[in-house]
Parts: sequence; C-alpha cells; structure tokens
Amino acid sequence: MARIAYRRVSLAWPVQLRQPLAAPQGARQDSNRMWIAVYCSEGDDDGDAWFDVWMDCGASIETLEVASAVGIAAQEAGPGEEDEEEDEEEDEEQEGEDEQQAAALSPYDEWMAEVSRSYHRIEDVPAELMDDALCDAALEQNCDALTHLPAHWQTADRLAGVIGNSVDSAMAVPPWCMTAAGLALARSLYSTNAAWQRADAALSTVPDVMNDYTMRKVWGCLLDPAICLRAVKARVSLAYIPRWLHSPELIALALGKDIGNIRWIEKSGITADMARHAVSRRYANVVSYIPAAVMTAELWQLAVRTDPSTLRIMAPALRTPEVCAIALEQNENYLPDVPTAIREATVTLLIDTDLESLETRRDGRTASRWHHLRAWARLWNNDYHGAIADATLAVQAMPESAHPHYILAHALDEIGEHDAAMREAVLVLSLDSQYRMQFNEDASIGWLRALAKRAIDETDDATLLMQLAANPGGLANIPRWRVTREMVDLAVGADAASVAFVPKRLMTSALYELALTQDIKRFVQVPTAFMTESLCLCAVKSLSFGLFLVPQSLRTLALCVAAVRHSSTALDHVPAALLDEVRAALPPHESRKA
Repeated sequence: MARIAYRRVSLAWPVQLRQPLAAPQGARQDSNRMWIAVYCSEGDDDGDAWFDVWMDCGASIETLEVASAVGIAAQEAGPGEEDEEEDEEEDEEQEGEDEQQAAALSPYDEWMAEVSRSYHRIEDVPAELMDDALCDAALEQNCDALTHLPAHWQTADRLAGVIGNSVDSAMAVPPWCMTAAGLALARSLYSTNAAWQRADAALSTVPDVMNDYTMRKVWGCLLDPAICLRAVKARVSLAYIPRWLHSPELIALALGKDIGNIRWIEKSGITADMARHAVSRRYANVVSYIPAAVMTAELWQLAVRTDPSTLRIMAPALRTPEVCAIALEQNENYLPDVPTAIREATVTLLIDTDLESLETRRDGRTASRWHHLRAWARLWNNDYHGAIADATLAVQAMPESAHPHYILAHALDEIGEHDAAMREAVLVLSLDSQYRMQFNEDASIGWLRALAKRAIDETDDATLLMQLAANPGGLANIPRWRVTREMVDLAVGADAASVAFVPKRLMTSALYELALTQDIKRFVQVPTAFMTESLCLCAVKSLSFGLFLVPQSLRTLALCVAAVRHSSTALDHVPAALLDEVRAALPPHESRKA
C-alpha cells in the first residue's frame, strides 16, 4: 500500500488584483486580494519514492464576497420580465409539442419502442397488448429476452427460430431456457462447428455445487425436479430454474428463501397470499412483478407502509390521500410524487392526525411540522397567502429549519412584501449559509442571496446586533468588512461555533484558542504572533500540533512536558536547556520511553 504524507505547512503570498473589483465603501484592502500558496507532499510505494511541490491560487474570503456581490448585482440588472415571459412561453410551447408527440403514439407503439430499447421490459408488457411482434422485437435485440418472456410465449417454435438463426444465436440461448427438443435441434444443425461443440460440452454436466453461478452453466433440459429442489434450498434464484419445472412446492420454497423470486413466477400463478407476503417485505419494486388485478387497496397501503418508494411506481389513479399520507409519514421527500390535485388534502390528513394526538393536545400545540409540507404545496399552486399562513406555523414547529423561512421569503416577495421577504432571506442563509431548496437542490437561489444582500446593505449596525442576538449564526452572512468587534463578541458569546465566521482581522489569541477547541482551525493556521502558552497547551493533543511549530520563546517547561507526554517524538524539539527538567518531570515509565 502506498504511503503518502502531506506537509501541513504552506507558504503563502498575497497578490493584489491588477484590475480591482468595485468594492463597496468601507471594504478593506483584502477585498481585492488573491493568495498564492505552496505546499509539499511525499510518498513511496513498491520501491519508488516521490516528493511533489504543489501550488494553489485562490481568492481571499473578502474578495469572494465582493465578487459575489458583483454577480448578484448583474443578476438584478439582468433580463427583464418580458424576456423571462418569452422564455416561459418557449418552454410551454416545447412541452406542448412533446405532449402532442407522446399522444400520437398508441399504448402498443409505446411498448414496442420501449421493448426495442430495453429487451427486459418485455416482462412488463400488459397481457392484453402482448403479441408475437413484441416478443420478436425483444429477441432481435438480445436472446436473453427468452428469460423475461411469460411462459406461454416461450414456445417451441420461437426457441427453434432463435436456434436456427445462426450458431452464435444458438449459443446465446440462456441455458435454463434450453429444452430437450431445442438442444437436439442445435446439435443436429451445428454438430461440426467447433465453437458449438465447446459450448455444448461446457454446459452438459450437472454441477455438484449448487449456486447461481454453477446453475447458469448447465442446460436446463438436463435438470430434474429433485436437482431443482436441491438448488433452491441452496438459495439459487428461480430465474435459473427452467419454467417447466416450477412446481407449487418449489415456488413456495423459493419465496421463503428470497421474496425477489416472485419476479420469475408466472403472473397468472401469483395469488393474493403471495402478494401479501411480498409487499410486507422490503424489496425494491416488488409490486411491479405482481399483477394489478391481485393488488387491492389494502395491499397497496401495506406496500407503501413497507417501502414508501412504492408510491413512485404506482399509477396516479391509485395514489389516494390515505396512501400518499402513509408514504409522506415515513419520508416527506415523496411530496412531489403526490398528485397535484390531492397534495393539500394529503398533508391536511397528516396535520389533523398530529394536532389531534394526545401528546399535542397535552402540550397545547397549534402548529405541526407537517405545516411546512402544505406550505410547499400551496406555494407550488401559487396560493401565496396560504403558503405564508402555513409556513408561519411551521416556523413555530421547526425553528431550526431554514425551509419555512425560504417559503416565506418566496411568497412574501411574490405578493410585494419585499421588506419582509428580505428579512426572511437573511434568516434562511443565517440558518444554512449553503441552503439548497428542499425538493430541488439544483435550483438557483440567486434571487434569495440578492434579497439577503440588499437587506444587509440597508441595515445599520444596531439592527445587525439585534439580529445576531436572536440568531448568532447570522454572522456568516454579514460581509466581513462590516463585521465589528461588538458583533463578534455578541455572536461568539452566544454560540462558540460562530468563531468560524470571524474575519481574520478581528481574531485574537482567545478566539484562536476557541477555534482550536471547536475543531474549526488547525494549529498550523494560528499565526505565530497570536500563539500563547495557554493556546499551545490547548492544542497539544490535536493532530495538527507539533512542538516544532512553536516559537522557541514559547517552548516553556509546562508546554514541553505536555507535548512529550502526548508524543515522545516531541523530545527532539525540546530546547537543550530544558531537556533534563522535562525528563525529570515525566513519570518513570514515560521518562524511560522518552
């Protein structure tokens, strides 16, 4: 195994931008600065060794803030509403054309296209649409389609046709689909072909060891019921057992071993009891292998309760509010899969159930965490006032979540309440500086950042202090050039983790020490000028600490003793004048080790 070591010390130089950004008034020199850093890595492997020097270039945080502000301003001055409306109209026209093209295809044509793309989809074709042309289209793409054909479509003539195409086609027949008549035909047609002879010989021996691999290496016509029973007991998949040997006893045993075997049972043979057994166990897409006629409303509810992802493969007509509520109760991220017409009704069921519970009535709560889902549903339906009402309740039920504040910012902005929208935008980014929309993480939130920036720009220091008192994490969203010592003291005093957002110019020895204890900074990131004995003692046990990094003037007896106790290699960096005292201060067993 290769050994790679990174030198944790980097050398860095500040470089001013030749073409400065338009920094806001009050911004410092750091707002137009890049950093060039150099660090080393070394390693060895198989007798080789290497030593690399790497160079990185990056903007200072202040420069990134200014660049981001410039980008936001460009967004605000971007295409007007007319351009946006034109884009929306073009999108709607394209969607309309796509819908017309889809409507032009009949269900049969759609399945023909699907089977021609993916041969294994032949097993999903509705019985009333299945015909010889669909079977032949699947087989034309891949002979393995024989495995996925329903048993009554795996006819002797169809197998003979595949075998008669060519020797390659005959060798491509799945072994478990090869009947005695088919094998006899292939042997008579290709008896002089060396490739066929080798393939036939390799598949003509029944294996002693039964598993999925070995059972794929024997002609199906050489198997008998006893061999198949032994194979299924060894957990061999029904896929590799010839269909003509699927007895009720074998099927029951196979389902007991692996519920996924229901995929390989003839659809007409699947009973309600089998379906109940299948949907009560978590197995991906198991309901897609069960005929729709067998699935009752009760079984659908059981399937969704067992695996909420089942909702995504259900026909929209089967997605009732009751079924959808079961899925959302387990995973709220399935909200987009709930039909639009019943989204509000579905979430209302969850809200009513929650608010009527004994625990809720005892606590006197009037807000439920489900209110934020109904707020999303109403926002998507352009019911902005309804979304605001639900999101306001959701804030009470889940104060640590940024999603209700995002909904409020969006809805308030849509109805023209821009000041309130700006306040909510700031709260969103204060709670989660890297916020992503709940049901569409790739969606742009540039408009949200623009609102938050405008709110900060228009807010005086006194108001910012009031906001920090309520939410210390908001320090992350205040431009660094606007952060004051008073803001830092207030935010860090309320939440130590806020030290991560303190500008470098306002850092002190005490704040660096706090950052080390919070595991926010490494010891090598502490400037020498801010190192104190207390800070160094605090960092001794951290992985980034090294006594060699500490200035000679700070290598006190207490620090050296603590460093050597933590790692005996630190003794190499103890000042010569303190060596004897350090050894004397160590317990006997540690002194001998040192």
